[in-house]
Amino acid sequence: MEDANAAPISSTQNPTSSKPAETSALQLHRSLSNLHRDAILKRGIDPSFCELSGVCTLADNETRQLGFEASLPVDERKHGLQGIGFEYRSLRGEASIWRLRPDRAPFVGDKKAKYLSRKGDPPMIFFPHTTSHESQSNTKIQVFLTEGEFKALALAQLVAPKASRATAVIGLQGVNGGWMRDSVVVENPDGKREKKKVGGIH
Repeated sequence: MEDANAAPISSTQNPTSSKPAETSALQLHRSLSNLHRDAILKRGIDPSFCELSGVCTLADNETRQLGFEASLPVDERKHGLQGIGFEYRSLRGEASIWRLRPDRAPFVGDKKAKYLSRKGDPPMIFFPHTTSHESQSNTKIQVFLTEGEFKALALAQLVAPKASRATAVIGLQGVNGGWMRDSVVVENPDGKREKKKVGGIH
């Protein structure tokens, strides 16, 4: 199992920059508020387990320092941007990117965005803290693959420990839109043109 999040982001920018801020330069609380702990408990997940996996409450000023403001339309930036933050880490524990579930879902285009990614952050794999670096070298390990951070956390806490053999859990963000292949127009042998997906997923 390869570590797709191995290279941590190292750029440091202001909140409206197209590049995300460096996590290590910020002083974050790294814990969940009572409001967010209650919300996670309703999902059947232990908030303390989530905190160990890099899940924490991000205040409005923290999300702006991290660069989430740049991913919003200008008229949405006046609203509060606090919410639940997910720190994506490599299997070695290095910080990679952030995702946010804002308390107030902002409009991006004509739809409400339940989750936000920072402008400039590529799609990454979410590893609960129980999916360790040692998982990479275990060729017999069982892998649970799911969409989203909360589903990955639920599997890691509630299902993986009961599995009959060693199990790693990974979560993919935005399966419907976060991971994609390039579209190109090609000409078929009959002369008709059509769009096709080419290249690797990114």
